[in-house]
Amino acid sequence: MLRNNSIAAIIILIALIFSQQAYGKIFTVKVVVDKNAKEVKLYMSPLVTGAAIHTKELKPLANNVFEGDIRASNTGFYQMVVMKDNAQYYSTAFFPDEDKNESVEVCIDNHALIIGGTNENNLLSDYSRVVAKNGRAQWEMSSPDDARMYGLLKNYITMADSLTAVADCCAPVESYVKLWAYTSAYNGVHSAVRAAKRSGRSLLFSGNDVMGDYGNIFDSSLATLFQESSLVINEELSNDTTLLTKFNTLYSKYTNKDVLGKMSDFLISKFMARHNYAQDFDSGLVQLRSVVEKYQLDKKYIIEYEKRRATIKGAAFPADVVLRDADGNVVDFSQFKGKYVYVDMWASWCVPCMKEIPHLQKLEKELQNPDVIFISVSVDKNEQAWKKKMQDLNMHGHQLIDKENALYQALNPKGVPFFVIYDKEGCLYMHDAPRPSMGIGLKEMLERLK
Repeated sequence: MLRNNSIAAIIILIALIFSQQAYGKIFTVKVVVDKNAKEVKLYMSPLVTGAAIHTKELKPLANNVFEGDIRASNTGFYQMVVMKDNAQYYSTAFFPDEDKNESVEVCIDNHALIIGGTNENNLLSDYSRVVAKNGRAQWEMSSPDDARMYGLLKNYITMADSLTAVADCCAPVESYVKLWAYTSAYNGVHSAVRAAKRSGRSLLFSGNDVMGDYGNIFDSSLATLFQESSLVINEELSNDTTLLTKFNTLYSKYTNKDVLGKMSDFLISKFMARHNYAQDFDSGLVQLRSVVEKYQLDKKYIIEYEKRRATIKGAAFPADVVLRDADGNVVDFSQFKGKYVYVDMWASWCVPCMKEIPHLQKLEKELQNPDVIFISVSVDKNEQAWKKKMQDLNMHGHQLIDKENALYQALNPKGVPFFVIYDKEGCLYMHDAPRPSMGIGLKEMLERLK
């Protein structure tokens, strides 16, 4: 009979084995660089459908060899990024065996990261060269030349077709390269449009001219690995006017459950971010309910929508918001009843927020109305960054944090800084209130509040 400690040891060993299998693979990567390279770092990300990208820095060993355990990708695709002397080089690699550890050699060739070893990785590396070359050429274009720009952007797609036609590769890698091509072309077109607008002109070609008919290439789980896929698909729905008609078109064109799930979340999030709740709350809710019911979506969307009632004048302060002070104590918003409350929503990483803070401090110091108080609510996820910034800027008074961003989501701002005013009963008095940098106009408005 096994002793208790022996049984426990076996249980721990089994748990470790299963945890390693569940977590992933060990990668050992040799980065071949020129002898003058001063600093080399390597990062890897598993490209997983249905999950956020989690990037990990691999541990440096000797002679630019790096090692680390990376979550096994359910698609077989991994993104590698080499940082060499503050320059970044990246490519995608394909390692389909989830249980096999990998030993890989990579190098940098003409601004592209090259990963060899298999036909699949040779194809991905060849296309990495295309992306690096085209992107660099577009960046370095010094004067407007629409014909050359069109050729560069079209080259993303023609080169993907050419390379996949002669490559002896598995279907997923060929599909990935084609998705990479269309999303790169999409990014390039929109970058060119922005550049043309800055110079006061319009391009002589459109995104449709470049991308043409891409058929059902985006009706694949691999499409969800590209952030731009949602934007590409959304442009197909741009002629539809209501949320329901957009969903009807989406479900008539696409069948892949991962794509439908990602696009459903994208479309509803966009709808909720842009909707005018104060003027059209009830009809918006009817629209959303019809979509959720017809396509059997998660009822969380309705719950999230109903939280936006907090943006309507007279709405009570959201009940599920938990605000804490710098000591970690929960601060009940009801303690401010009997005062008008001017709320500054900000973040330590937000440059425009930093510009408003001196104006806010000046306003708080000069305001003569005892019926008005000020509170600042940070949306930082990093509590230490919040505390350091408060110290750096000498911020005092009611300094609170909403780490879950519950207030931010309920008030549905376009970004931070964002300002609202609550009345003496704790109900919304003004959504999207004037900024402190407005100066005397805001001061006079607050002085009149009684």
